[in-house]
Amino acid sequence: MLVLFVIIGLTTDGFMTRELDAVAANELTEIQADAGGTRMELLQPVVDGLVRHAPGFFYLLQSASGHVLAGNMTPIDPVPGKRSVSSRHGIIHTTGDSEIRGRGLLLPDAGYLFVGSSARARDEMRHSLLEAFLWSIGAIVALGLGGGLFLSMLVLKRIEAISLATRAIMAGKLSQRIAITGSGDELDHLSGSLNAMLDRIETLVAGLEQISNDIAHDLRTPLTRLRHRLELAQGRASSPEEMQAQVRAATSDVDTILETFTSLLRIAQIEAHAGDAGFARIALQPLIEALLDAYTPVAEQKQQLISADIQSGITVYGDRTLLGQLLANLIENALRHTPAGSHIAITVASFTNGVQLAVSDDGPGIPCEQTAYVIRRFARLDASRNTPGTGLGLSLVKAIAGLHHATLQLVDNHPGLSCVLVFYPAR
Repeated sequence: MLVLFVIIGLTTDGFMTRELDAVAANELTEIQADAGGTRMELLQPVVDGLVRHAPGFFYLLQSASGHVLAGNMTPIDPVPGKRSVSSRHGIIHTTGDSEIRGRGLLLPDAGYLFVGSSARARDEMRHSLLEAFLWSIGAIVALGLGGGLFLSMLVLKRIEAISLATRAIMAGKLSQRIAITGSGDELDHLSGSLNAMLDRIETLVAGLEQISNDIAHDLRTPLTRLRHRLELAQGRASSPEEMQAQVRAATSDVDTILETFTSLLRIAQIEAHAGDAGFARIALQPLIEALLDAYTPVAEQKQQLISADIQSGITVYGDRTLLGQLLANLIENALRHTPAGSHIAITVASFTNGVQLAVSDDGPGIPCEQTAYVIRRFARLDASRNTPGTGLGLSLVKAIAGLHHATLQLVDNHPGLSCVLVFYPAR
């Protein structure tokens, strides 16, 4: 506002000053034209006549000695060109504090002629501009302070709401979320991001609690069994053969415990994997054929059939070892949870938005309401844990799929179960 005022003030003042100078220059030219020359004896009667008939101007014709020959002003220094003189030099018109703005001319016979007019209008304009500026700056300051206070109260209110929500979360209310006003402003964007982060934290904490409970439940049985067998081996074994049998059983229990911790560690390593470093285009056909060669004898021993239907040339962007482990887990699950005579089919097909890989069987399947549950860590449909396994196979598959930006779905195969993975093009 100050810069704008200075620009307007200087522009207006300069314009009015130039107008005063132009009027004085025109009047000086007309005087010379009316006098027919620039000698003092020719100019004197013209100036006397103008003093009587042009009351809006100030005239001065003085000799080289400074004596006033004609006009309505007291003597001044003979300075040629545009100039301003004090209003006290005017003897006819009262100009107050306003100066006289005009133009001076040195005459050939050493005389001096000055013509000017009062700068009252320019001074009044200056005063009006200053007054308008003061009123405007006062209004702007008031509006700025009021508007700033109002906006800051709104912002501080939103920030306090965020602060209250975070304090509630710190107190243990993990379900607390930050309110979103729907305005779409930066604070709404921040609140949305924080809520998404809180959702993720709540999911991780809930998963951690579930894992802790499942670890305690799943390891209690093998550890109890291990302790019992060691006691038997220590005090009740009646022969070396019985001692060796108990040691072998204890070793099997230890292997089960180690397998559980190895699977947990592997899942943690996969979930902590940053980015897609080391990924490459992997052809699925040779990878699946190698797995078929390894698991076909196992399926034949259980009187099961395993087959594959793969479109040639299909590739996905990922890690070959992890993809092999993913497929191996799905095949082992299908072999373990289907009876003799079951058929396990692996299909791979490409479509517009990616690649679909499915491992399907015609066994007992999984109830629809349990499909989301069995993907969780240590989740098993056998609640009594009487069947072998750790309940981490599908959790490992989900972790590997997430690392490859793929989706995992368990769908009813009518009969049986179909584990469907969809790989999307690498971005």
